[in-house]
Amino acid sequence: METVSIVGYPSGNLIDIEITKFDNLLDMGLVFLDEEWTIETPNGQYGFNDVDEVDIKEYIEDKNSFKTKDEIEFTLIEKWKQFGMDVPKNYEDIVQFCYEDILETADKNNWHDGDVAIAFRRWIESKENTSPPCFG
Repeated sequence: METVSIVGYPSGNLIDIEITKFDNLLDMGLVFLDEEWTIETPNGQYGFNDVDEVDIKEYIEDKNSFKTKDEIEFTLIEKWKQFGMDVPKNYEDIVQFCYEDILETADKNNWHDGDVAIAFRRWIESKENTSPPCFG
């Protein structure tokens, strides 16, 4: 199976990935070509931002977990729209919290939007008595 290497910016961490998964990550915008990089990988100057490294590794190990995170994000945004709310500035932190909560507490293969609502409630509870307000 053919693999390619991608490099993290600015860390320089290398990740080897199957070509088909590389193509999918490229389509998702998690991997990109940057001709100004000083580190050239064997397949050219393809890389990723360090902040996306966890998502990329999750995708490589288990495509379903990556899909789960996207579905959680979509569900949260839909809930916020239903409440007439704007998407919070820190929504990525909220999605990550809910993702981790669902992995710990719900059935990984059979979770639903009720689990997302519970995880969001837990996020709110974790932020009680914090300043400044969570939604800004």
